[in-house]
Amino acid sequence: MIVMNLVEDLRRMIAAVPQAATAAISIGCYVDDARSELSLQRIGSYIRDDDGDFNLVPLGIGANLDLAEQPWTVEPLLQALESRPDVHAAPLYVHYATKMSGTYIASLGAPALGVGLDDAAGAYVLYGETGYPESN
Repeated sequence: MIVMNLVEDLRRMIAAVPQAATAAISIGCYVDDARSELSLQRIGSYIRDDDGDFNLVPLGIGANLDLAEQPWTVEPLLQALESRPDVHAAPLYVHYATKMSGTYIASLGAPALGVGLDDAAGAYVLYGETGYPESN
């Protein structure tokens, strides 16, 4: 998935369900192999890394990366991404954890797979790993 796929998915979501524009947007993954429970972390920031990949970062992790954080909703995130044509072709990853050792920070991420909308949970960007590693 590339950033433009996310832009297009969010546009379609708002067109189909206008109230989705104000929904919280989170990073989601299934917590078990049976895919019976979805775990969510609210998106707080984003960053383009040195490899050119575009990463969505959950609230609380951005501070470790010196990123300003805000709890994103669908429409403002869509507008922010639409205003960045320089990243539209970039591979899209979800950054789900950091591991810290002294002054070294390791980022853990996975490719984004798609976008979903849940009445209770709001909007989410799904990735393929099972379960969230512990963040430090």
